[in-house]
Amino acid sequence: MKRTIVFLLAIAFSLGEVRLIQAAEPVPRCLRLFTADIEDLGWEEARRVFRAVKTYDAQSREGARLILLFRETAEDGAERLAQTLKNFRYELSVPNPYSSDRELLAAIAELDRADPGMANFGRVVADLGQDNALGLSQAAAYDLYIGQDVTRAGLGVEGFQAELSAGGVTRIYDLRTKTGRYLENKSLVVPYEITPGELANPPVSADGRFFEYQDQRLKQLANETARSIVLHVGDGYEAFGTNFRNLPQMVAQRGDIEEIMLKQFESGLVQQSLGAGAATARQTFAAKLASILQFK
Repeated sequence: MKRTIVFLLAIAFSLGEVRLIQAAEPVPRCLRLFTADIEDLGWEEARRVFRAVKTYDAQSREGARLILLFRETAEDGAERLAQTLKNFRYELSVPNPYSSDRELLAAIAELDRADPGMANFGRVVADLGQDNALGLSQAAAYDLYIGQDVTRAGLGVEGFQAELSAGGVTRIYDLRTKTGRYLENKSLVVPYEITPGELANPPVSADGRFFEYQDQRLKQLANETARSIVLHVGDGYEAFGTNFRNLPQMVAQRGDIEEIMLKQFESGLVQQSLGAGAATARQTFAAKLASILQFK
């Protein structure tokens, strides 16, 4: 089937007619569906798709095929593939943790081969093709990057968008490894904006449970960290990790990020949940913070 796909794509690109794919025989049923959808994109978008695919190796082409497979509706796959290429190849409107779109698509194929049963993998792949929520596209690329990293490290990926609940607290993590580690992945390329005085004395939410910050991304980090502190106190914070892009501007904020994460032990949620055990939990967390907080 792969040889048929490559052959048909090459014909369509060289002769400049998407319809030639549909007319070629023999065409697998799934490929007929894909080519009809790609034709519906219009000539210009279809041409750009085939121009990109022509430059790919077999593994990257397989990644493109998987984008077509992980679709919500028949035409959705072709639209998402075309938009993914806009985001990461042509318009370059989304920061890519990989050096090229080719590497990004190759990573999709590598992860699928490693474990075709990963939960919510299709959702992450589909998010690469966002056109009105590019932050989701950016996050999806980094989730795949971390997924590839932990797979190569031998941890494996059980699934993406993994939920964990305990003691009335719930969190959805970006990734859960097969070894049971829950990872939050921050795809930021622009540093947090920290208002003077916020680190030591952040405002408190109306319900008294969380600290709030002016930068909404920082507010989210604080909220997520407070929940993780409660959820992972039982495992001694061995099963919790937060990853940031390994970029100079983000690494430069490590000290501030660590301070903010530790500050959450003073939040209402943590104090109410852990009580007298909060101080000991903080010591454990601080001792493991170098492994909890990673830049990759």
